[in-house]
Amino acid sequence: MTIVPEDATDVLGRRIGAGLLDLLALALLLIIVGVLFGEGHASGGSASVQLHGVSIAGWALLALAYYYIPETLSGQTPGKHLMKIRVTRRDGRKPSQAAIAARTVLRIVDFLPAFYLLGLVVVVCSSRRRQRLGDVAEGTTVRRS
Repeated sequence: MTIVPEDATDVLGRRIGAGLLDLLALALLLIIVGVLFGEGHASGGSASVQLHGVSIAGWALLALAYYYIPETLSGQTPGKHLMKIRVTRRDGRKPSQAAIAARTVLRIVDFLPAFYLLGLVVVVCSSRRRQRLGDVAEGTTVRRS
């Protein structure tokens, strides 16, 4: 019987779970920013917030910081931490701050057309490392921590 070693980068389900948890956190951040700086409406059991101008730019910067700061410090967003995965270079070492910055900015492209659809397609169709555009561009991958 041949035992095949487990691939630490085979984390597609964990990546999806982490992505959903991080999107939930960003949605909560959107609500908070919307209530504090935007227009909020609640009636009949539903609520909505609208951001305009500076408030939407502020939320976008906070959203990018949500990914950049923890991934620079530990390689993990809160969602990745809960799913026990982290961003590393392909060789397993910690990525540079510049690599994390580029990955973070490329999230804007991965998010298209909505809710990381392009990013998910690229991850599913990429090599066995399951990299999104930001990972391919910066030589990073996501693996079990």
